[in-house]
Parts: sequence; structure tokens; C-alpha cells
Amino acid sequence: MSKPRKHHYVSQFYLRGFTSDNNKKNGLYVLDLESGNQWKSTSKDVACERDFYMLDFDGDDAIALEKWFSDVENRAAPVISQIIESGIIPDNEEYKHLIDFLGAMAVKVPGVLNMLDDFYERIIRRVMWQMTDTKEEWEVLVKKSRDDGLEIPDVSWEQIKELVAKKDNYTVTFQQNYRMGMILRLIPILLPLLAKRKWTFMRGVDDAPKIISSDRPLLLCWNDPADKGCMSPGFGLPGTNVSIALDQNSILIGVFEAALPSPRLDAMTVGVFNMWIGLQAERFIYSTEEDFVITMEDGTIGNKDQFLELLQKTRNP
Repeated sequence: MSKPRKHHYVSQFYLRGFTSDNNKKNGLYVLDLESGNQWKSTSKDVACERDFYMLDFDGDDAIALEKWFSDVENRAAPVISQIIESGIIPDNEEYKHLIDFLGAMAVKVPGVLNMLDDFYERIIRRVMWQMTDTKEEWEVLVKKSRDDGLEIPDVSWEQIKELVAKKDNYTVTFQQNYRMGMILRLIPILLPLLAKRKWTFMRGVDDAPKIISSDRPLLLCWNDPADKGCMSPGFGLPGTNVSIALDQNSILIGVFEAALPSPRLDAMTVGVFNMWIGLQAERFIYSTEEDFVITMEDGTIGNKDQFLELLQKTRNP
């Protein structure tokens, strides 16, 4: 049996909720935030990369992680469809399937992997700097490593010191199994934190504009960011909310405090969520229509072009 090579980091069944009539044959618009280009595609051909979750093992073990994510999505798909139809958050086993899906979506996307790569790269560069701080420390480290049977190239302290002095002199890469292990270690930490939240389903009014999604669809935000300064929210912190657009017309949001009311989403509220979704996207936005609404800081309704202008100022101040 051939191994699946096209790995979706955002589920196909989920993306179909942002196509017209929830049909996999119908297209959805893709907006590239780096270039500003937009095109129409299908749920099959977006939010995917070749061998993204492929492991360095033989046989079927190589696709174990991709298969596990696929199983999580298959169990969650009917649950999410039921929530969208009924507006009711399930309990028992169906609730577990929902939380498993949210936990996977929180960590399996490129934005999170890029963040983890950057975090561990900075640690390694710092360790390299400390190991080469003095010639004596470096020579002791080399001797101990060789005594332990490791092959250490015959490089002088002066040469290695010069190498690590500048970031551009060398690159730090991680084995694929290690990278995938990083996200797997996060999932059992996140699941109980997600399960403890009180979840509310919100649906748009009849004439509400469409909600967008992105390549990082699960959002984590402060309830009131005004007094938080540069402090980042965390999945286990009170005063935070986790939200995800379930489809182009509905949103699921979870908090630790009392459950939120369930107002119908009007244009302004949809615009607020679209702004959050767009600003936290890694690179791509997915939408049912070519244009979408956002709510500007002064409370007025803006569009895609105004969002791109704002994003440019935010990412390139």
C-alpha cells in the first residue's frame, strides 16, 4: 500500500466549511499574506505539504503520526457537524473527540512548528556560545566527549569561536522525528486545559458576513488585552479565551470563567473575529468569498484591502 504523501495541516473536512454549500468540489479563496496574492482553490489542494508529518522510520511506522491525526479528524468531523447543526456542545465521548481535535489543531500547524524550531534554535545557539566562552572550557569539553567515544573534528578553539560568533556563520536543524516529538509532547498538556474550558457556540445572523479561517485556525487571546502589555496569553491562564471558526457562519469559544452568552453574530462581531483570525495567521487566509469584513479600531467595518494595509504596518512597523 502506498503511503499518503500530501499531509494536510488543516483538515479537509474543516476547510469544506469555508466553501460555498460545504462542498469539497466547490472552491475557497486563498490569500497569501506574504505576497498579497489571492486565488481560488479546493480543500484538497490547500493547507498541505508533502511529507509534512512523515517520520524517519521504516514501513507503516513512517506515517504513524499522519494516520493518528487523520483518526482524530475522522472522529471529530461528525461531532463538529452536529454542533453546527444543533448549536449544542456535546458531552461524554463526543466531547472528548472535539477536545482531541482542538488539541491537534493547536499544535500541528506550521506556525507552531516554526515557533518551536526558533525557540530551540535560540537555546542551542546560546549553549554553543557558552561552551566556547573560553579556550580552557572548550578543550575540557572536547576531551570529555572524545573520552566518551564521540568523534569530534580537529577544530581549534579559535576556529569554533569565530564560527559561533555570528548567527549567519552556521545553521541549526533538527531531525524530523525530534520536531514531531516536540508537538506530540504538547498535546497531553493542552488537552486537559481545553477540556476544562466552558464552551459557547455562536452563529451569525441571517445577513451576517462570512467568517474566515487561516493556516492557524485555533486562536488564543486575552479576554481584555488592554492591561496585559507585552505579556503573552497561555492556554492555562485565566482571563483568556480559545476560539475557532467552525465554518463560515459559526464560532466556538471557550473560557475558564462563567460560560459566555450566545449572541447571534452581527457584522461588527464577525469583523472582530476576522481581525483576530487574520492577525494570528501564519501565512494564508481561507475564505468563502473573495472579500471579507474586518472591524477597524474605530468600530467601522473594513475590507480585505484595509486588512492587508493594517497587517503590513503591524508586521513591518
